[in-house]
Amino acid sequence: MEFSQDANECTSSICRMEAAGDWSSSSGGVSDSEACLEDFEDEEVFYEMGSHIKLQFRKYVSKACWKDEMGVAEVLEHKGRLFTSMGIIRNGKIYCSIEETLFLAEIGALLLVDEKHTTISLKEIY
Repeated sequence: MEFSQDANECTSSICRMEAAGDWSSSSGGVSDSEACLEDFEDEEVFYEMGSHIKLQFRKYVSKACWKDEMGVAEVLEHKGRLFTSMGIIRNGKIYCSIEETLFLAEIGALLLVDEKHTTISLKEIY
């Protein structure tokens, strides 16, 4: 940004645009509502493509078993620090709600198995 001899007088194009109130040229002539609509349409396409779920490979993956009768997942092996703020502890065991289980599975931090220790896919969790 350039300044003239007077420290308070700005000579940059941004300052001139502020003074003139001409912000349409900085956005290519697109109004705020048009830009918002474009963003919304982009988001719809993004979600329609099914790419909103991003699996991440993690160093620590915990393992949990789904308990149908209780409607929760019992954490069998907990790794990392996620369970300091998630789940509930009852009788020395950590349990996660369906929402917590789904979230952890989505981010790749939890492997969910059934009572026969068969892996449950993310699609089956939904």
